[in-house]
Amino acid sequence: MEVSLPYSVCLKWRHGFRHNRRWFGSSEANQRSAFQFFPISASRTRIDSVEDFYLVLPIDRREAPRWRWRIRRKRRLPGRRIRSRRPRRKEGTDGRRAIGSEVQSRCLCLLYSPSSCFSLCSRESIAFRSLIGSSRHRQKRNKKVNPLSKIHLFFDFSIPMPQINTVWGDKPEMEDNATLLSHLCSVDESLGGLLSLAFDEASCRSRFESAKLLRPLNHTPSPYLLEKLRSYEALHRKCGPNTELYRESIRQLNSNLSGGGPTECNYVVWLPQHGLGNRMISITSAFLYALLNDKVLLLFFPDYMNGLFCEPFPNTTWLLPSDFPITHMTSIFDKDPNRYGNLLRDKILSNDMNIANASIPLPAYLYLHLVHNNNDYDRMFYCEDAQLLLRQFSWLLLRSNQYFVPALFLIPMFEQELSLLFPERTTVFHLLGRYLFHPSNVVWGHVTRYYQAYLANAEEILGVQIRTFAEVDLDRHSSYIMNCAISKNLLPSLDTKDVAALSDTIRVKPKAVLVTSLKSEYFERIRDAYYRNATATGEVIGVYQPSHEEKQFTEKLDHNVKALAEIYLLSLSDSLITSQYSTFGYVAQGLGGIRPWLLVRLDDENLCLQSSTMEPCFHFPPSFECKSRREMDLGSVVPYLRHCEDKAGGIKLFY
Repeated sequence: MEVSLPYSVCLKWRHGFRHNRRWFGSSEANQRSAFQFFPISASRTRIDSVEDFYLVLPIDRREAPRWRWRIRRKRRLPGRRIRSRRPRRKEGTDGRRAIGSEVQSRCLCLLYSPSSCFSLCSRESIAFRSLIGSSRHRQKRNKKVNPLSKIHLFFDFSIPMPQINTVWGDKPEMEDNATLLSHLCSVDESLGGLLSLAFDEASCRSRFESAKLLRPLNHTPSPYLLEKLRSYEALHRKCGPNTELYRESIRQLNSNLSGGGPTECNYVVWLPQHGLGNRMISITSAFLYALLNDKVLLLFFPDYMNGLFCEPFPNTTWLLPSDFPITHMTSIFDKDPNRYGNLLRDKILSNDMNIANASIPLPAYLYLHLVHNNNDYDRMFYCEDAQLLLRQFSWLLLRSNQYFVPALFLIPMFEQELSLLFPERTTVFHLLGRYLFHPSNVVWGHVTRYYQAYLANAEEILGVQIRTFAEVDLDRHSSYIMNCAISKNLLPSLDTKDVAALSDTIRVKPKAVLVTSLKSEYFERIRDAYYRNATATGEVIGVYQPSHEEKQFTEKLDHNVKALAEIYLLSLSDSLITSQYSTFGYVAQGLGGIRPWLLVRLDDENLCLQSSTMEPCFHFPPSFECKSRREMDLGSVVPYLRHCEDKAGGIKLFY
């Protein structure tokens, strides 16, 4: 539909399509909702949703010296337009109202919230003569308007007020009214500057459309991180495949000699291991490692991974070219002659050596074996003196199935850099995951079609990710999962004695339960429970499962397409239940910025445990102190690195 609101500004509630029909409330999900102001001029602006909540703010103080603006709920019908009305003094529908006082300016301001895209005012006075002049409410030119300095707004619906109270300050310069209007009207596709927009939208729809489905970033990326990412993108363009510097590095690699030290372009080549969740957390770890060392990350994607992701870096590629001179990439494993741990064990390498002065020829590349079952020599990688050695090699081949980011925080040479990149340590995967991983158009089509068909009209979405690593009793485990959800008020309890009247449920929007599992039995048991019984609250529960492959087929492209689509669907949830130890769930919670409920049973009363952060767990960290080589519990070294809730011996980042 089209809406015409002369010289007014609209407040539109934008937290994905599913939230367009929900009233403001006090729930945690609503507190995370994002708000976006955008202007509606006399030239009509298209609205893309069926219903919106909006707030009309006349620009001129004389229109309403002291207002109580009400939030109006309008249904747009085909062929019908909604025009602005002067705000009324009385309270609005359902008591939800925004109260404006001392509206003292003919300027708009831009208000930024760290947790949302919330825009209102800029400190620059901007005369909207073009808008006012085109309106039927044309002002008399001979009547003086006193532009004043500021605007105060107070909202009585649920927003994280401490964040809003701290965000007033200097705002970006706007060249003209058109620039301001364009800025206000757009969804923040760059995620606060995290993403470069130097891409063709048609080549990667998810990069531009995901902001409409996924919740806004829970935390604002630091200016230093944004600067570092732009610097890395320039480095990748300079040194990436098909550049002269890359070809020069390939010639050095073909010589089978180390070259005596780092060159202008240095590389980390990532090799896959295990399932899609493991691959995504290890790619994130490898990228952060490359970022800290000014190296270029290249990925070796087998055929069953090609076509899953869009390119994250503009005007270049992160894929290793097919003519890479090392041809046995799939078989590079623990027996590789250039394995760092073995060379260290055999004393061919030492962490304190300068390879330019080495008495024997050294290999052109080192292989880093950072999988779950490596040995202590391989785990020397996490020590500072090892990093000084590794920086001297132009080519590092890294295979991992681990999220080894927490261990990087323990390396002193990276400590200051990491604190600048991530002032909030628990946002590493959330920010880097949203930066790196953009589903291809094929995968994104799976996501959007399923979402719009089954989830878009739900009042709330509960994601349930189920993965078992041993045989379990399906009935008991299904009951356990449901009891967890009911005990934490994620699902309503069942009313087995009565059936809700039709009039009680006909107007109730359903709550959607999205089940992802290799097996269909969990979905069937949860679905049948809410089909055969009414709920005690009168809520309607819809249960859905996109696929059930029965077994994991990691080396099949179609299986990986479905898996990635389900990860993104889970990340759209308002609440999430995940299985312990599952990297599939780690990726979904990180992309969605959700602290999940873990299926970790503490006792009979606490059936599941909410994760303290949205960060993944490093399952198999080193267990020794670097200098003394003595055994040490890394979960007790620093306060922000502790043991995982779902894996004994694992470590993760905390606040």
